Amino acid sequence: MANLSEHQRSRVATPERRKRRTVSSIDRSDVPVSKSAISLDGAVAGVEVRHLRYVIAAADQGSFYRAAMALDVEQSAISRRIRDVEDRLGVSLFMRHSGGVDLTNAGQKFINHARLALKQIDLAIKLAGSAGRGEHGIIRVGLFSSLASGFIADLLKTYESSETGVHIEYLEGAPSEHIAAIRRFRIDVAFLTGQTAPAGCETEHLWIEKVFAVLSASHPLAAKGSIG
Repeated sequence: MANLSEHQRSRVATPERRKRRTVSSIDRSDVPVSKSAISLDGAVAGVEVRHLRYVIAAADQGSFYRAAMALDVEQSAISRRIRDVEDRLGVSLFMRHSGGVDLTNAGQKFINHARLALKQIDLAIKLAGSAGRGEHGIIRVGLFSSLASGFIADLLKTYESSETGVHIEYLEGAPSEHIAAIRRFRIDVAFLTGQTAPAGCETEHLWIEKVFAVLSASHPLAAKGSIG
């Protein structure tokens, strides 16, 4: 058995990370609203998520002042933004009085749905983050045939069993096929051998191992300690 001088390099490749975008409003382009009702930042009827939080805080606290204290913002910002929401909707959400504020009938109906909307937004953010960290959903893994068994396979099975919200889908193929699939975001991660770092992918070296050739004892190269 002769040791090949060329070591087999194994690496993991993932798609190159795209620049993160900060979403400041809900995309509701499917809802028919007039163009004049849409602000430049894309908020529906000019109402932003933070405005919903202001309305809910004021309802919970029964006071613009206490809502401002709870959210650590200026009271004038709370009062002004809630007034903007009311102007946009064309209804009063609160009855103002010396002791604070109370919800109107319209305000009660609005806030019930606003709470549900915020819960859905918070859930969407949580699930997206969980999926991005590989804690939830489907992870598509490309494996070269020589790595489809052994400790890599055992490692992935252990990970899948420990993360109950994760299901791993395996795709066997040549390294070139996996690199192309990575670039097209058809798989999430690939374990490759003998590859230089492919462009457009993030890679991490996992290990380097020797490759052995099995030869007949009478083969001219059998007496060599290494080939290459």
